[in-house]
Amino acid sequence: MLTMMDLRPGQTVLDIGCGPGTDLAGLSDGVGSSGTVIGLDHDPVMADQARVRLADRTNVEILVGDAQGMPLADGSVDRARTDRMLQHVPDPGRVLAEFRRVARPGAVIAMAEPDWHGLLIDSPASEGLVRHITTKSSGTRPSAAASSASPNRPG
Repeated sequence: MLTMMDLRPGQTVLDIGCGPGTDLAGLSDGVGSSGTVIGLDHDPVMADQARVRLADRTNVEILVGDAQGMPLADGSVDRARTDRMLQHVPDPGRVLAEFRRVARPGAVIAMAEPDWHGLLIDSPASEGLVRHITTKSSGTRPSAAASSASPNRPG
C-alpha cells in the first residue's frame, strides 16, 4: 500500500484508524522530516500506544477522533489511507465522505478491506487447508472434484 500511495517529501499523510501506530513509521520515512504524518484513532488507548511507539518521530501527530467526523480542515492532506477499518464503523459512507473532504485536489486515497463473502484461500502447499476451510465455512463436505479444482492449478 505504501508504494501505491506514492509518498513524497513534504506531504501531509493521514492514517485513519492508525491503532497502535504500526504503519506510521513507514509513512514518516516516506514524507521525510519536511512532511507530516497524522494518525487518527477513536480509541485513546490505541492512540497512547502509537504516541509511545512514535515518540522519536517529530513529524508524527496522533489524534483521537471519529473517522466519520475527522478533526481536520478541508483539503488538508495529500495522502490518506485506511486498512481494515471501514468494516468497524457504523456508516462507511460517512468515512469516505470525510476522506474526500480532507483530501487536497490531486490527493491519493488508499483503502484495503477484506471481502468476507469472497474470501478464497488457494495454497499450492496444501489442498487439505482449502478443503478444511471450505468444509468448516459451508457446513458441507466438498466433492473430490470440487476440492481438487483450483482456478490457478489444473484439477
